[in-house]
Amino acid sequence: MLAACGSNTTPTEKAEIDHFYAPVAGTVVAADSTPIEDDALNDFYYSVRITATDSSSEGRYALDAAYGPNDAHTVLVYPKLDRQIKPAIRPDDSPFSYIVGFYFEGSDTFKDYARVSAQKTGTESLLQIEVRYLKAYFMDSTKK
Repeated sequence: MLAACGSNTTPTEKAEIDHFYAPVAGTVVAADSTPIEDDALNDFYYSVRITATDSSSEGRYALDAAYGPNDAHTVLVYPKLDRQIKPAIRPDDSPFSYIVGFYFEGSDTFKDYARVSAQKTGTESLLQIEVRYLKAYFMDSTKK
């Protein structure tokens, strides 16, 4: 049966498997914040935080964003790739906006993945916190 599936190892041989161990659920993996300076009365911040979950080994992390007393929660699903990834956050060019992304294992190049931004809509009392995916990543499974 193994030969029919194209396996090159016998049952007694150990295949080399590179395991990924995600952080313990509740571990803050990446976070950043900036003060909201146009509110002189309060000491408010705009903050974004990525936290490990029970499903982080499958690429699912909790994403929390807060603009003063307003907050938003969602699950960020990272792509399934052939290398380990480390979630990260960097400031965006727009005010109250961060780029959520990741680093590949062994690389120091930040890969953009989603934008988390807060903006006032229409009146001063309405605020919108938004997450938008920017890029998609995939693994090429064809060998040359």
